[in-house]
Amino acid sequence: MLTTPPESGNHYLHIRGTSILEESFSEHSNLFKVDTTNPTSPTINSPTTWQNSNVSVTISDGSDSHSGVDRTEYRIDNGLWTVYNNTFSISESGETIIYAQTIDNAGNISETVSQTIKIDKVNPELSITPNTTSTTHEDVVLTAEATDEHSGVKRIQLPNNDWVEDDTARFNAIENGTYSFVVEDNAGNTTTESITIDNIDKTISFEKPIIDDFSDVTLGEDIQTVTANVSPVVIKDWTESAFNWNVRVSASQLKLVGESYYLPEGSMRLKAVSDINRVEGSGDVPGIKLDSTQSLDDGAVLVAGGIVNRGEFNVVFPNNALEILVDPTTAKPGKYESTITWDIVLAPM
Repeated sequence: MLTTPPESGNHYLHIRGTSILEESFSEHSNLFKVDTTNPTSPTINSPTTWQNSNVSVTISDGSDSHSGVDRTEYRIDNGLWTVYNNTFSISESGETIIYAQTIDNAGNISETVSQTIKIDKVNPELSITPNTTSTTHEDVVLTAEATDEHSGVKRIQLPNNDWVEDDTARFNAIENGTYSFVVEDNAGNTTTESITIDNIDKTISFEKPIIDDFSDVTLGEDIQTVTANVSPVVIKDWTESAFNWNVRVSASQLKLVGESYYLPEGSMRLKAVSDINRVEGSGDVPGIKLDSTQSLDDGAVLVAGGIVNRGEFNVVFPNNALEILVDPTTAKPGKYESTITWDIVLAPM
């Protein structure tokens, strides 16, 4: 029994012998071809990075130097082997493995090659959480957390347009408003989410004091001082800008109701501030501006002032802080009225 040679290539079978008449002879067969060499592997042509749309796959045959290539087959994941004829498309999100092999005309099979197709058509998800929803005098810290089912989170864009190469990012909201974040996955899909912040209070304000009613006065022979208590002025300074502020007070000249008669200027006076107490906060206590008794009905009087004090404060007056001087030589009997005006003045430094 004869076997084919193990080497691939063209071969002849040669025979020689001696006849019974002792005559030598030799013969050879027709050409026959042997191919025991596997073809080279095919090439799978497709992107290897994450894509957010369908992916076309092209396969180039391997080569065979002996019997020649018969066909190339491919398989998708664990599917059946299929003869490759034309470009095909992968559309499903996720990772799909393409296998390919080339078969020559002698039935030899190349080594199998593979390539992973990565498709992500699903937008990432993004949630934004503030560190507080209660009224605050500080920045609100916004935490953005992103997830992505397939390709994974690549980066997050902050409201100031900076990018953070992570699936979590933080941003300080320094004032009320709407803040937008963008998340991008590794396939280029994006999602935008916004949050509106309305609980930051970095303003300056004040609450006017309550003034007790004056009692009825009976005119006598001597000058009288009529008094009333003044509740504290409440100042809330939560600003962060560097500017001066001053609370001031003024009063219109005391006028006899129904007549064009006024008490002399200087008839209404306010005693000096006794103290300024901190209610909340950690800034410096504002300064006392009204440090002696002053008239209110002849011009504005400064009461207290400060520079970025960051807190809530009470400006405290002593008992019977508001005084009206009644001189019987100048006063007429009747009811008098005056308008007391409190305001706050801001001035940049």
